[in-house]
Amino acid sequence: MTKGYVVRGKWGIGRVGAVVRDVYVWWWDLVQDVQWITDREKVPADGRLLFPTIGEADAARCKSSHLSGVAIFRVHPDGREERLPSYEEALALLGGDPLAALEAAERRLLESARWTPGDRGFWIDPDDGTQWPREGAISDVRRRLAAKGGV
Repeated sequence: MTKGYVVRGKWGIGRVGAVVRDVYVWWWDLVQDVQWITDREKVPADGRLLFPTIGEADAARCKSSHLSGVAIFRVHPDGREERLPSYEEALALLGGDPLAALEAAERRLLESARWTPGDRGFWIDPDDGTQWPREGAISDVRRRLAAKGGV
C-alpha cells in the first residue's frame, strides 16, 4: 500500500559557488511544469508534491534534468519514503546489462517490422532489399510506425 510518490534530487552540483541542496520536485498547476523546493511543507496550494502514480512521478523525474541524483520515492501510509531503484539499477539487481537490454529491444523492433540482419551490423529493408545501418533502420521503422499512428 502506498500514499503516492515523491521525486527528490540535488540542486547546485557543478555550479560554481552554489550550495548543494536536497530538493523535492513538485508540479505547479499555474505554470504547468515542475519546480523544486527544499522544504516540502512550503509547496503552494496550487502545487502538488505527492504524485498519485509512478507514471506521473516518472514524468516529473524526466523533466528534472537540471537536478542531479534524481530518484523516485514511494511514500508509505506512515509517511516513510522508500527510494525506488532506477531502470539501470533494477536491471543490475536482476543481473542484466542495460546496453544488452537496449540492443535486444532494438533488434525485436526491427524484426517485428520484418527487417533482417545483413552484413557488418547492417539491416536489410524488407520492402526493397537495401541495407541500412542499425540507427537508420530503427529511425525508418519508427517513422513508418508514427505515420500509422503506432508510436
